[in-house]
Amino acid sequence: MSAARIGTPCIGTCSCTFGDAICRGCKRYDTEVRDWNAQSDAERQKTWARLNGIREKVLGAWFEVTDPERLAQAMDANAIRRQPNYSPLAWVEDLLRACKTQHPPYERIGVQPLNGAEKADLVALRAEIQDKLLAETLIVRLTTARRNATQSEFAPGGM
Repeated sequence: MSAARIGTPCIGTCSCTFGDAICRGCKRYDTEVRDWNAQSDAERQKTWARLNGIREKVLGAWFEVTDPERLAQAMDANAIRRQPNYSPLAWVEDLLRACKTQHPPYERIGVQPLNGAEKADLVALRAEIQDKLLAETLIVRLTTARRNATQSEFAPGGM
């Protein structure tokens, strides 16, 4: 175990305690939420990488970060949590969550909205992003489960 533990992706809105297989807050699988404290640093880093990749894929449809340093400064100045294990594009999710109902001044903070994101109702945009994050997480989980099942079928003694 390393001296500096890898922090949790938890944002304080866990839905796994209510029976969800994927947390509606951080998007970890229920088993990852349950077993987080027992996981190795390598397992945690793998989870962080998957979560970041999903966020980049989903948020990349609506935003491009043009100046990561300005985005970091703006978020810090407004006390908006930035996950150090996420890329600047993935931070945009936290930025939008903090903005409540009004779009932030994207260009001043180094973010370029794409595909009409700046004109969309922010509450509806956040909801659509959350839906897509959950859907992508589910797709990754099902794909991984299918791949693991296929591999075990063809492993010695698998059938």
